[in-house]
Amino acid sequence: MDRLTALREHLRSMPIDRVADILGELVEGVEEDARRDLLPYAASAVARTGVFDALTAAQCDLLVAAADVTARTEAASRRLGRRPRRSGGSTALPLHRAELLARIGTWHGTARRAAEAALSELEGRALVWPAGDDRYHLALGLVEAFGVHRWGPRVFSAFTEVLAATELHRVALALGADPTREPAVVRRAIVARLTDPDQVRALLDTAPEGAVTLLRQLAARGRVLATDCFEEDGRSRYRIRPEGSGDPDTDWLAERGLLVPVGPARAMPPREVAATVRESGPLPFAPSPPEPVGLPTDPTAVVDQARAAVSAALDAVDRLVEEIAARPLVLRRVVGVSAGDRDRLVRALGVGEAEARLWVETAHEAGLLVRDGRRITTADWAPVWRSVEPPKRVAPLLEAWLRLPGVPTWGPDGSEAGIPGTQTLPGATALRSALVLALGALPEGLGSGVTSGPLLSAGLVEDRDQSLPPGLFWLVRSALWYRPAAGDSGAVVEAFVHSLYEAELMGVAAQGALSPLGRALAGYVRGGGGRFGDGELERAAALLFEDAGTPAPWGGLDTCVEADDTGPRRGACRSDARLCADAADTPTASAGHHWPVVELPARARRRRLLDWAHSLTTDT
Repeated sequence: MDRLTALREHLRSMPIDRVADILGELVEGVEEDARRDLLPYAASAVARTGVFDALTAAQCDLLVAAADVTARTEAASRRLGRRPRRSGGSTALPLHRAELLARIGTWHGTARRAAEAALSELEGRALVWPAGDDRYHLALGLVEAFGVHRWGPRVFSAFTEVLAATELHRVALALGADPTREPAVVRRAIVARLTDPDQVRALLDTAPEGAVTLLRQLAARGRVLATDCFEEDGRSRYRIRPEGSGDPDTDWLAERGLLVPVGPARAMPPREVAATVRESGPLPFAPSPPEPVGLPTDPTAVVDQARAAVSAALDAVDRLVEEIAARPLVLRRVVGVSAGDRDRLVRALGVGEAEARLWVETAHEAGLLVRDGRRITTADWAPVWRSVEPPKRVAPLLEAWLRLPGVPTWGPDGSEAGIPGTQTLPGATALRSALVLALGALPEGLGSGVTSGPLLSAGLVEDRDQSLPPGLFWLVRSALWYRPAAGDSGAVVEAFVHSLYEAELMGVAAQGALSPLGRALAGYVRGGGGRFGDGELERAAALLFEDAGTPAPWGGLDTCVEADDTGPRRGACRSDARLCADAADTPTASAGHHWPVVELPARARRRRLLDWAHSLTTDT
């Protein structure tokens, strides 16, 4: 079965909402084309925005193995004198399941089950799909995205053009070569050892386990390591830092030439070493996140703090909409929002400038604020925002916060201005999802012991694992397993701590743990992060007040009544793509509360995607 026909059958076997999720990943501007002809877009990972941001480490490792197996197959075809058949950048030959799992060494046990689960999840995202006979087609672009696209310098170049001559003797001594000979002789001895696969493998047999794991991870995809194990010598060369980097595994590799500098605070394995490591065994596979490290928390304190944060967040956004409706923000040519407007918003909201940026960016992403030429003003439907049932205002704000392309409370370049919606930070969207998922892995009643306040008050957090508190160290490592793309920012810890600060302001986290609202958000992220209208976030927002025995300021769940076969019952509004599509028309609703029907832009788009997905799966 050819790849497009197989994909069509695969999509037809999937739930409608999952097909809509895939449609929702299409790059902006192709939705209408996709409605007419979805398959060419869905078959290409390149045409699906952010598709890699939602992958776990296990899924990424599996795709690295898939790219490697594919590259080996193509190389074998070239050696036999055959030109590999290609279709838009991907091999036309399907990938065998057993060969894929063997490349990561998952023969049985927990690792095997984790690999099969990861493969099933990739099928659910239509990044791979069945081709028959236990084989899989790959989405176009996966081989290029997950193959080795960068190699370190060759050993000879590293020891002649990159490392200072003084380091020759240090490396030679660690490798067992005679460091007293002439520099040229010492260099040849080092090159001979590091380019001989047998000697490299013998050296790794004596290496600490952590060093071998690190080297395998770097070699698997040609990754660059951020490290302080090298320093510049002032003559355009590098030397090994005498006091070390603080990471014994990294220092062990550097002292033996298995890690060489490729720039300031950046290092990679030499090309020949990386090739030997890749060929010496299965590729790395991380089947699960690090074991949770949790501390007991006070559930009452978590709920109380989250409740206060939700109330403050709604109040801040209400004030923001009211202020900008009265006086739109004026955009300056260079600085974006003027300093005067920023000061005005700070006074109107009664918060600091970083927090004000968070509410502006979140409201803009939610569609409450829009750009009109050189002004930022409110959307046409914004005047009825405050009259919408508050739990149904909380959910769109949380969904918008997850989608933000930057970290509003932190600007790595020191900029405090800009145009709403234009601040970006690589990996920021993945980072927020990773934070929620990592905290969500802790059992209820346990927290990480990490809050943003002490870390921010102490100044910027250094981006070095060895300097992190144990709870934060675990939290960052766990988050990077759930979303490896969160590490793309290059300053993970700083971005992570500020994202935690934002989560606390949104009522998602408190006391180092997820609130009930945060746990609902974690479920939303695990479900795909694009499925609107299931009602869980709304119900969690309302129950955040009612479970504590405190009347909600909007009348709680009694404000909406559903009718079923037995008559009206107490509960949140029925699941729908609209904010409150049935409350206004329900004759049994609580007296005095008739919430208007308001459809946010993101939810309107989701409804269209569901319609298109239904058309696709029922098309004959």
